[in-house]
Amino acid sequence: MMAVLVGPGIFRFFLAAIVFAHHMSRLSLGTSAVYVFFSLSGFWIFRMWENKYSNTESPYFTYIVSRSWRIIPNFAIITWSVVAFELFYLGEKLDAIFSSPMKEFHFIFSQTFALFYCNLPFLPVVPAWSLDMEMQFYVVAPLMIIAFKRISHIYILVPLAVVAALTAMGVDSYVLPKFLVFFAVGMSAAARNWRPNNGIALISGVAAMTFVLGIIFSPWHGILLGGAHPEPVYVWNGLANVIVALLIIPYAIFTTTMRGGRFDGALADLSFIVYLIHWGGTEWFSHIEGGFRERLVPAMGVWVSVIVLSIIVWKVWDTGINRARSAWVSSRLVSRDSIGRRQVDEGSAVKEQA
Repeated sequence: MMAVLVGPGIFRFFLAAIVFAHHMSRLSLGTSAVYVFFSLSGFWIFRMWENKYSNTESPYFTYIVSRSWRIIPNFAIITWSVVAFELFYLGEKLDAIFSSPMKEFHFIFSQTFALFYCNLPFLPVVPAWSLDMEMQFYVVAPLMIIAFKRISHIYILVPLAVVAALTAMGVDSYVLPKFLVFFAVGMSAAARNWRPNNGIALISGVAAMTFVLGIIFSPWHGILLGGAHPEPVYVWNGLANVIVALLIIPYAIFTTTMRGGRFDGALADLSFIVYLIHWGGTEWFSHIEGGFRERLVPAMGVWVSVIVLSIIVWKVWDTGINRARSAWVSSRLVSRDSIGRRQVDEGSAVKEQA
């Protein structure tokens, strides 16, 4: 039972639910959940590169195609569907995007492939900004893996943390240097094969929960409770989200060592779909007027609708695409003996040329 409750899939789904709640309520913790997603991404990319992609034909090509294959189909169908919903049902205007051919091309390209999505005049699907950062990270991740294998990790993490802090102070937009340190934290954990024990995981979870509840039930609750009219102390929300993420990351890494239950893999897949689909529901919900009682039933309807629709997309669309992707990657695997022989042949060729 404990393995089921702390499985990696259910934890990822929990993070997606936090982002969902962030956009449906005053609770402003969604950014910390995204930071943890980034760290988990760094962890798994390191592991997958070492255990799978590096053992394939043309490793970098295989890796880029595989990761793009995993992100783009879901991203494209969901973001275009949400944009259609906003245009034809909610009557939203996209005049700023369709004001010139270049802007139209940028919009179509980014809405389909996620790259440079953050550079749009405005984000039709706001949570998709993190997928832009994810795709950019994929490009440089193999170089970071080499660095983590050859350089002391502190010489990587500290400069990245400094760059992140300076960029956050100087740039009011989504750019990779602001978030690269979170990817790097996960990669460092994977490179060191760090496996937090039950005690560390418990301390991590309790510390994060204590920090969040301590703020919410304090006179400074406005730090984490934003909404349409945030209090002046909300200026500290960004820092608070960083602290929450750093506190919970050991627990997040701990979940990667757990097998989870029967549906844990499905929950991991659903977390990505819920993360994107929920934006359409929250946009519709933002048009509902009234107090808490008047908006309670619509809010519950949004949650149920998003979960049901996510399951349909996962079952009808995502499962088949992911199965095909995995089969393609497996077809490109080569034996370690072949890799060794190839490296010897390349070395011999270099000697002959010398």
